[in-house]
Amino acid sequence: MDMSLTTRLDEVSATATYIGRAAPGSSETAPVWQLKLLETTNAVLAVKYPNGVNNFNSVWADRALYQYS
Repeated sequence: MDMSLTTRLDEVSATATYIGRAAPGSSETAPVWQLKLLETTNAVLAVKYPNGVNNFNSVWADRALYQYS
C-alpha cells in the first residue's frame, strides 16, 4: 500500500465499508479519489469499484451515489 496517500473509511453497516484514497490535502469534493466498496454476504467478501472502474477519478463526498460492480 502506498503510504503517501490519504485514506478515508466509512463503515455504513456491518456488511458494507467504503474506502477512499487520494493524495494528501485532496478535497473530499474533488474527482481525485480511488474508491472501493467492501461488501460481505454469507461470509464472502466482495470488492467493488464505482462503475466497475478502479481509478483515481471519483468524489469521496459522493461515494454512496455511485453504482458499484
